[in-house]
Amino acid sequence: MSEQLELFKGVEKEIKKITKKRKKRFDSKAPDGEYELLEFKRIINQQPPEKFLQVNEHYKNKYIPLQILEMMLRAIYISYEVEMVKDPVITHENIFFFVNVIVKNPVTKDKEIFTGASAIPLMPKDGVITDLHPRIPAGVSFAIMNACKHIGRLFRADNDDVTKVFDSYFEKKKKVKKKNPLIEKKEELKKRLLEMIMVSTTVESLAKKEKDVKKLAMKEVTDAYYDKERVLKDIEKKE
Repeated sequence: MSEQLELFKGVEKEIKKITKKRKKRFDSKAPDGEYELLEFKRIINQQPPEKFLQVNEHYKNKYIPLQILEMMLRAIYISYEVEMVKDPVITHENIFFFVNVIVKNPVTKDKEIFTGASAIPLMPKDGVITDLHPRIPAGVSFAIMNACKHIGRLFRADNDDVTKVFDSYFEKKKKVKKKNPLIEKKEELKKRLLEMIMVSTTVESLAKKEKDVKKLAMKEVTDAYYDKERVLKDIEKKE
């Protein structure tokens, strides 16, 4: 049996437990309809079973995966559907998604709507967004997860944070371009030479850096060297 099938069987078993209604006590004075509603509220405000939770490998926070949330919704409500509130909104840094999770209450038979949003970070290459397709399913999924949080305690993990969840989701996809060691070395030498030029107080002390300045051959450093040389020579002439 596959690992995925084992997971779903375990989830199904737990859902049957948590959705099992308690029998009305014989001494209860609550009308049947009111008792049913109170019992339903109790069910959706339980702690989620530990088996439902996963740990974000990057941030170590707990969260309930979307596939499990959807199984819970289908088990608890008469019907469940998702609709996009509006088209995704794209800004310079993020894509924002907005969804409604629409369920039909098994007690009142009324439709209930829970709204959720998510912001997926863009990772443009050279400042150009080339492919949004991988981000759209993730954005919708995280928006659904956020919407479900409003239903009740059963749909929220301890200290969950969907923002961190999708940060982790994209962390593996980020390709950080490392600086060339030679470029880093050159930048460090540039910084050091500019500092030495600035603190030089005589033409003689400045001249000791000339060889390195010419070897580096960077306009910013060369200009700083010869500007300082002119200033020091003028000072020595006046003296």
